[in-house]
Amino acid sequence: MARTAKKKFKLTFHTSISQASASQEPQELRHKSTQYTSHQGQVQASTSYLSTKAETPQNVATPDLDTHYDLEAEILQEDEGLDPAYVEHLIQISTEPTNRRKRTAGDDPLKLWLPERDRYLEELLTLEGRGHDALDMCPTCPRTRQIPFRLPNDAKYECLDCFGRSLQCGDCLVRAHQAHPFHRIRLWNGEFFVRTNLKSLGLRVQLGHPRGIPCSNPQSSPGDDFVVIDVRGIHSLGTLSRLTDNTGTQAVKDRYPALLLSVRQWRYLKMMKRAARGHDPNGAVAGTKEGDCAVLCPACPHYEINLPEGWEKVVSKRWLYALYVGIDANFRLKRKHVSSDEKDPDLGQGFAYFVEDKAYKAHCEKNKDTIEPKSNCSRHDAVNLSNAKPGTNHAATGVGTIECARHNMKRPNAVGDLQFHERYYNMDYLFWKSLQGSQLLQFFISYDIVCQWSINLRKRMFDMDHEFLIFDEKVYVKFVVPKFHLPAHVIACRTAFSLNYTIGAGRTDGEAPERGWAEINPLASSTKEMGPGSRRDALDAHFGDYNWRKVVGMGTTMYRKARAAAADMADHIVAHNELTASLPHETVKDWLEEVESWEKGLSSINPYNTRVELPTQAAARHRMAEAEAADIKAGKDISLDVDVTPSVLISMGLDLEAEQRSVKLDSKKVWDHSQDRQKTRLQLRMNTLSRKLAVWGQRQQLYIPSVAAIRQNDAAKQNKAKAPTSAKPTSSGPAPTSPIYEYPLYLPSSLLGKAAIDQKFAEIEWSLRLPQADESIESVRRNLQMRAYLWKFKEKNVRGQHANTRARNAIANVQARIDTSAEEYRAAQIAIVSLGTLLQKTGWQQEYLKLEQGDIRELSEVEDGVSAGRSMTSWIWRTKGMSGITGNDELFRDALRLEWCKSRARSMRFTEEVALLSEEMARVLRFFSWQEKTWLQRAEEWSTHATGGTPYAEGLIAYARRQARLRVDMTSHFKTLWLPIPKFIAEARARIDNSVAALQDSPGFQNVQSSSSLDIAT
Repeated sequence: MARTAKKKFKLTFHTSISQASASQEPQELRHKSTQYTSHQGQVQASTSYLSTKAETPQNVATPDLDTHYDLEAEILQEDEGLDPAYVEHLIQISTEPTNRRKRTAGDDPLKLWLPERDRYLEELLTLEGRGHDALDMCPTCPRTRQIPFRLPNDAKYECLDCFGRSLQCGDCLVRAHQAHPFHRIRLWNGEFFVRTNLKSLGLRVQLGHPRGIPCSNPQSSPGDDFVVIDVRGIHSLGTLSRLTDNTGTQAVKDRYPALLLSVRQWRYLKMMKRAARGHDPNGAVAGTKEGDCAVLCPACPHYEINLPEGWEKVVSKRWLYALYVGIDANFRLKRKHVSSDEKDPDLGQGFAYFVEDKAYKAHCEKNKDTIEPKSNCSRHDAVNLSNAKPGTNHAATGVGTIECARHNMKRPNAVGDLQFHERYYNMDYLFWKSLQGSQLLQFFISYDIVCQWSINLRKRMFDMDHEFLIFDEKVYVKFVVPKFHLPAHVIACRTAFSLNYTIGAGRTDGEAPERGWAEINPLASSTKEMGPGSRRDALDAHFGDYNWRKVVGMGTTMYRKARAAAADMADHIVAHNELTASLPHETVKDWLEEVESWEKGLSSINPYNTRVELPTQAAARHRMAEAEAADIKAGKDISLDVDVTPSVLISMGLDLEAEQRSVKLDSKKVWDHSQDRQKTRLQLRMNTLSRKLAVWGQRQQLYIPSVAAIRQNDAAKQNKAKAPTSAKPTSSGPAPTSPIYEYPLYLPSSLLGKAAIDQKFAEIEWSLRLPQADESIESVRRNLQMRAYLWKFKEKNVRGQHANTRARNAIANVQARIDTSAEEYRAAQIAIVSLGTLLQKTGWQQEYLKLEQGDIRELSEVEDGVSAGRSMTSWIWRTKGMSGITGNDELFRDALRLEWCKSRARSMRFTEEVALLSEEMARVLRFFSWQEKTWLQRAEEWSTHATGGTPYAEGLIAYARRQARLRVDMTSHFKTLWLPIPKFIAEARARIDNSVAALQDSPGFQNVQSSSSLDIAT
């Protein structure tokens, strides 16, 4: 069949639209060019615009539309063509002028709604009562005209799911819900509504029988506890649209924007309602101050709310009434340049957690050009990136927050957007706003860069508010670094800002903001696309929900913490007492005076810092380099190579020895069936090591020429003992067939009895081997502690195959580090023995002992085959054998002093934690009591108000009484949960006293702490 020739159309439309003005001034002429092309039935359009100045029209009163089009056609061999009717349609739509509708006030429904917020809240609170059409008697009760006349029942039940508000009696309600057994019912108890159910009113569903026909032989279900989960209230928007019209024949209007607006308004009204703003006689919006709508932490101290009488007079334990604050920023909660504050204002206006935006932005604008100093601690990105330019297309690069550091709750007026990363002026403002007006006397401020942020804080705060609390002489502020972030700081910060060494810190870790971000981060993908007001309102709502969940869960949380803290307190006090009792009384007395003097601020010497530094390989190499520089200056240099001096040669040998051990360890992981990628990686490492050894061997011959002959003789002996091979050893490199990690380096320590060497080389190796042994045995100890922690964590917390596999892999990695460090110590110890004999050194025999496999065990781990009562602590934990703390063993004395100080700090922190939890539980109960009284007071005020007796007043009173009742129920629930806690503390005291009794004959018994010294209120 012959192919039919089809036309491919290329249409170009040019449209010029001009509009005359009454002023007859020159105007702009807008040209529109649309080009349509078709290929194989696919139509593509390309539109371009051009604006030019038009000449002044003479007498133009109506729009002048000039349209023309060019039609080009060419004959192509195609299977499909362009429908002529469709071409006609393109011409029509291209020549029709487009008139855009003018915007009206209805296009901004939020702005129309804002002035009506109080009325909406008033109606919402009215629904807490019986409403406008409340009747005392049931309107649906059947009245009989027979004598005696029966009155209808009391109307006190309401269905939340039926249309309209109508109170009924129980009988009528049950009769009306025979086909709706899952509706939600509430009961008016004379003061407020409480929840009930149709089952309690007598409704029974008889399965297998038609509705309205009772069973002739009914039987109750066993247990009478049948539960039905009703999911009919959960819908998706897509489902709603398709349920409306699933054929596509009707246009379904998009209601999603209206739904989002309704949700936003509903959240705002519920927030205002729960914060009692509708009970303010000055008006809900007018009477609301910044932060009034935030959910407060009941366990934190609040002035004149939940603090005991006379708290301000306490001196020794003022930390019981301190506020613990955590500061942090989140860079996932970005916001794009979407909308504006004018088009999308926030409803909260600083009422909850976000600060009021106008004042905050004015502060940021004023300080945006401030150049902040670089960090003099570690490389903190929060500091060093603060002056960098922000990312494009983002109005906010994240948010900063101030939180309650002990209970993980957002504080009022403590959240704000970050414009240029994490700048000091952002966090300063949030810190100031959150604590403004506080009457407390002690604060713990936790921030991951507090060592830098706190340096000029007083100066920056003075410029903002010279009456701020940090300028009050009666107020004590302690700056600390969160525990997880502390290892990233320099050594000086790790003790000066450590929560572990801070009096009154308890077991606070300071990482509360991080846990809060884990909850809120899933919202980031949604909130970054929102306008400024929508985003702040959405985050405020989620912060409020997060805080409330913390409040209702505080009973269980504190029970769990208090039980664990009491047991841990006993464990650490007993351990500290045992350590103290084994030490001389005078020694402990001196240490105690020293650490207490530092804690009181009377001494600047930090007892938690090491005072006797261990020699390190890096320090030893630096000293040798300085000695060689002095030799060069004095003309005594004996170097034979410009780049490699004698000390550099021996140092390179030790580095190659370490690399051989690493390659040997990796080679054990590769076997015949390993992947080619693993084999290739190992072979490349071995090739690199081989080249390094060849270069090092050549330079070694310059200083120790006899090594060449020794290496060839040893290689010949090995080859003779093995099967015949054609591989020949070289004087400066390994034989091709020998494992690279077995290649002998012939350092001075291994040449004893084989060749005469310059004693200078032996001295150099001796100086390097001692710190190598110290560092390696310290690595063994550190990784043993890490392994013990991982095992305990795995046994306590890890469940499931996947989690167990990951935990075992982590433990295996630590074990590999232990094995590597042990091998390094053994090599160093063998060299020390050889060099000590050669150089006739003394005193090292008791310090660097032979490391057996049985010596590599945890501090509390007993020897194999020995009972716990007879087992001795491995010598690796005694640092230098059994020398004790007498004599001139300064290094060991300092290590023992440091361990004693840390042991004391641990026992103190757990004791403080028990005391803090006891006080916090009391504060929670006092806070609930204060809330109950406040709500009842509001109910009383509105009962005597001029509007008393109206449905609105009834709703206000009902809601206030219901809230008061909720606090009573929560108080009762928490008290029940916390009943066993005094028993746990008593058991901990008994354990401490029993351990003290067993230490009476110890030399340091006078310094032992008994349970009578624990001032813990229960």
